[in-house]
Amino acid sequence: MWTGERSVVYVKSSSAQGVNFIMREVVLGPELGEGFIVKEGLDPGEDIAVSGTFSIDAAAQLAGKPSMMNPEGGPAMTGHNHGGANNAPAGSEDGHTAHKQDITIGTKAKKALKPVIDAYLEMKDALVNDDASKAQNSAKKLKQELSTINMALFTGEAHNVWMKHSSALESAAGKVSATEDIKKVREHFIEISSQLKMLVKTFKPYDQTLYVQFCPMANNNQGADWLSLEKEVKNPYFGEAMLGCGEVEDSIK
Repeated sequence: MWTGERSVVYVKSSSAQGVNFIMREVVLGPELGEGFIVKEGLDPGEDIAVSGTFSIDAAAQLAGKPSMMNPEGGPAMTGHNHGGANNAPAGSEDGHTAHKQDITIGTKAKKALKPVIDAYLEMKDALVNDDASKAQNSAKKLKQELSTINMALFTGEAHNVWMKHSSALESAAGKVSATEDIKKVREHFIEISSQLKMLVKTFKPYDQTLYVQFCPMANNNQGADWLSLEKEVKNPYFGEAMLGCGEVEDSIK
């Protein structure tokens, strides 16, 4: 991100949790064609982000990490930050109308949701392996499992949450059935992940820990998240091409 002689770059960092990008200030030398000589701040062999840097910087600001606008890190303040609200990247729960978290549902409702989550995880694994056909079949299974759930299992505020997110989830899963293009499947997976994450975070129906993982490069560099049983990042939006790109943002128990 060019800001003069002293500019910033995002350096790729790999760990057991996956791939992340960390802001670093560099000192530039003379212009060289379409780039610049880096005089200080980078070591030989280090990789930096060459596209999507503004999205990465925005995600860093929202996460309270060092960024171009906030080099020291900490909570990002915006002109519309009221009562702790923030502007979140696509695929995050803040992109939806807020509702009460941790709504208690009955054992039968939790049991009914488990096959939906299982089908989702199968779809995620298929995309990790670049298998569009298997991902499509898993989406059909997810949609079928959703259609069998009795809405009467959700009462009060839980009913409103269920109707809102299950409807959007079923619609997104249905769109996957209409395409065999893995790029399109991954686009619909963004919405599937977003809607299911809201249900899982609100109802906590699963008997195992689910990790919320985030890739800043997905969704045309706007960022998108997904759910996984594994803490190790395996990216469903890029598969083998960028398997470890992303980080663990949260866990749902």
